[in-house]
Amino acid sequence: MMIRAPISLKVREGTDVFELPKMIFDAADLRSIELPVTSLDIIVQLRRKSPKLFRKRAVLKDVDVYVTEDGELLVQESSPLG
Repeated sequence: MMIRAPISLKVREGTDVFELPKMIFDAADLRSIELPVTSLDIIVQLRRKSPKLFRKRAVLKDVDVYVTEDGELLVQESSPLG
C-alpha cells in the first residue's frame, strides 16, 4: 500500500470528518507532496468510498487512510492489532 500511497494516517474513532482534510494536507506537506484536491474533494471521496465508516460528522471506527500522490484516497478499517 505504501508504494501506491505514500501518505498514510491512522484516524481514531470519533474524529470529526471535517478535521480529516487538514490532517491529510499536513501529512502531504511533511512529505513535500502537493495534492491536486480540495478539502471538499477529500470529504466527498471519504464518504463515497466508505459510507458505513461515517455517521454524520464522526468516524465510527478506527480507520487507516492512504492517499496517493494524485489525491486518490483509500480507506480501510484498522486492524485490531495496530
